[in-house]
Amino acid sequence: MRHGTLVGRVVAVALLVAAVVGGSFLVFLLAVTSLRRAVDRESHSKDVTAATLRLETVAADFETGIRGFVLTRSEAFLTPYTNAVKERPAAAFRLRQLVVGDEIQEARAARVDRLLREYITDYAQPVLLFAKISPKDARGETARDENMRRLEEIRGTLDAILETERARSAERAASVDRVERQQGWWASSGSSRRCS
Repeated sequence: MRHGTLVGRVVAVALLVAAVVGGSFLVFLLAVTSLRRAVDRESHSKDVTAATLRLETVAADFETGIRGFVLTRSEAFLTPYTNAVKERPAAAFRLRQLVVGDEIQEARAARVDRLLREYITDYAQPVLLFAKISPKDARGETARDENMRRLEEIRGTLDAILETERARSAERAASVDRVERQQGWWASSGSSRRCS
């Protein structure tokens, strides 16, 4: 009778140990999967940020080139503007690709793309023409105010995209920290259970 009781206890303890190890493994597997997803989302957020900063550079180059040309009427100063005009479609497309499926960021990316196109057609091209015909008007307060208004709108939209990505990045980093702490707790509690 004692033999059956001892075998029963050993089987019960073995099943308990197997359940604890299996549970620990399952929790570990879930933590690793969660961590991988958080890292992937963080990487995507960095890609969105880089694409947004690229468009911010495009906007700055628009302004630099136009301002240089208007002040000097030297074609050499148009280089940043000309390069930015060429770069804008690919840069805008990249950002729009990255935010597909995110309604808020998608709308902002589309808005920035439209604002940049309008900056070229509705502001830059007319001002460059005026700079050749009437440099004083191209340097005037009306042109300067319109430039500032348009750039503030572009930068405001780009800043909203960046701020959303910063907030998401901070949230994801906190999530990664939680997963790592949980994983550490399970690992330490699992090893202490095995030792006892």
